[in-house]
Amino acid sequence: MATKTVPVVDTPRHSFNTGKIVHSQGYDLEGFMLGTIPVPSPLTIGNKGQLVANPAFLVHKKQDKFLASWLLSTVTDDILVHLTTTKTSFKIWTTIERRFSANSNINILSMRHVLYSLKNANLIVKEYLSKVKSLSDSLIVAGSLVTKQEQVSIILAGLSIEYESIRVLASATPMSLDLLTKMLLDCEA
Repeated sequence: MATKTVPVVDTPRHSFNTGKIVHSQGYDLEGFMLGTIPVPSPLTIGNKGQLVANPAFLVHKKQDKFLASWLLSTVTDDILVHLTTTKTSFKIWTTIERRFSANSNINILSMRHVLYSLKNANLIVKEYLSKVKSLSDSLIVAGSLVTKQEQVSIILAGLSIEYESIRVLASATPMSLDLLTKMLLDCEA
């Protein structure tokens, strides 16, 4: 089953963005969030022709309430205020998607701009590489792929003059992200 693109909700909390659908799939509950599991009728006809509570509905309701509670417990307070009237996991999920998907393209463009503008100027190499990785991961979570080779190019473009020898070497021969990282850390040490 194909899953929907998850909106960027809270960049530092990648687990919300990437994990909720996957986690719910592990328990066969993603259909509740995506609205693909039909809600059983609350009542059914009993043995004597009378209306009785439908056990399938009660199980469905319990599972959905559990999932809704779990989703609400994982969002930040600034998101939670938009979910106060939602009663089901489907409504919670669609409200989050609707609320944040409109800004998602703008967020992606903004994050890409910040990523491509990064310089190691006053940062130690470890901090600089960490910022590149963090922004790259955030973009990937938002559905905008940043390849390792693209990260290498971004890192090289943002290096100060003191790392010119590494930049020259990397432009002459293809270099992996791991090797570049090792060379930069060694050079700084």
